[in-house]
Amino acid sequence: MLMVEMLPRALFIFVLAFIFAGLEVEVEGKYGWSEKIPTWYRCNKFYGWLMAGKPLTGYHSYMFLLPITMFHIPFFLGLSWSLVKELEILAVSWSFSPLWDFLWFVINPYYGVDNFKPGKIWWHKQWLGQLPKDYYWGWGLSILFAVLSGAVSFFGGSDFTTVVFNQCALLIWLIGLTMIVAFFLAPSYHRWYFRMREVDERGKAGIYHSD
Repeated sequence: MLMVEMLPRALFIFVLAFIFAGLEVEVEGKYGWSEKIPTWYRCNKFYGWLMAGKPLTGYHSYMFLLPITMFHIPFFLGLSWSLVKELEILAVSWSFSPLWDFLWFVINPYYGVDNFKPGKIWWHKQWLGQLPKDYYWGWGLSILFAVLSGAVSFFGGSDFTTVVFNQCALLIWLIGLTMIVAFFLAPSYHRWYFRMREVDERGKAGIYHSD
């Protein structure tokens, strides 16, 4: 694919990440990493090692499985499984997670880009420059899976560079779309977030609890 031809895929992945980030902002508010929601919390050493010091929560146990499951849906809608396609999906999955996480900060009015830095976010404990280390791991793995997919394609008689180029083009588009949202759309989203909370109609909803 040419660079321009990767735009529809990038737009779909970006919109999906934006929806995931928006959902989490609605659930968590200013208390990131499920700090205040009713889920279980475990300071698991193995998980902490995998996730750069973050605790394991019941909420995230499901949320991390959701996108990778969604990206495998085409195999159950008629797309034939192959190792090349599986590696491509894993490449997309690993590019999705850091994007989703960063968009949470971009559109969250309690953070924004200005507060995305070491010392401001308790659950991101390990940084490399201005980004958490697990972002580098995520996008690094996405490129690795693309390279592996390209290698399998090459031994099957196809072009090695196509898959790798497509993945790099995808990441470039995702960065560009993120910058557009961060600088042009996020301020309006922040205002909308607070405006929607000026009126609370739970009293009209007929809520009751049978405790």
